Amino acid sequence: MRRWFSALVLLPCLTAPAWAEGMTTPHPRLTWEQRFAQANASHDGHLTLEQAKAGYPSVARHFAEIDTDKKGFVTQDDIRAWHKQTRAAHQPKPEPKLKPKHAFQREIPTVRASTPDTVPQPTYTVGPDMPAHIRDTRSPG
Repeated sequence: MRRWFSALVLLPCLTAPAWAEGMTTPHPRLTWEQRFAQANASHDGHLTLEQAKAGYPSVARHFAEIDTDKKGFVTQDDIRAWHKQTRAAHQPKPEPKLKPKHAFQREIPTVRASTPDTVPQPTYTVGPDMPAHIRDTRSPG
């Protein structure tokens, strides 16, 4: 039993170097300009649909959207404009200021504690036009 346990513990240690040799280093991420340059086989600055299918699949999928002039090819400026357009479409739109808000979104006004001398006191005038029960309880002045 002890031999089986030690074999199980040592097995990953012995096979790890062989497994690591077969691993390849990850490919660095390319910018879209680098990907465009690799896909552009003719190096003329024009990427056709066939070139995009071979080397730039995301442009090939959206080729009709990017080629707005229907030239049959796209340039870096076309792709840059398409990137700007898609980014703007995914940005949240600002809410209009006049749109009513739900109760939980409203700002609650803060009430500051006031001292008795800053709170306006109602003034009463005792006169003949006041009801008798008020006139009797209030003293003038």
